[in-house]
Amino acid sequence: DSGYGSVTLSLWLLEWDKDVGDYVRKRNTQPLIDHAKSTQGTVEVGGGPWRDAWIVSSKMSRPLKWMVRLPYTIRNVFKRAESAK
Repeated sequence: DSGYGSVTLSLWLLEWDKDVGDYVRKRNTQPLIDHAKSTQGTVEVGGGPWRDAWIVSSKMSRPLKWMVRLPYTIRNVFKRAESAK
């Protein structure tokens, strides 16, 4: 497993195809997002195949949870200050 995965994403508009009975790419359209790249992906080596939804829960220590929430807390403080003006 690694936190250094690279990903390239293209996102296409879908439409329902009665003949296929599933969603397919809408014909004669450009992608909504084309070749967006990021290096902030995580990858798993081995395991799978993952056919079902992967649902997991975790526990986090209080100090770590506080640190994870800190950027959102700061953002909300600034949002409240802006709306109070």
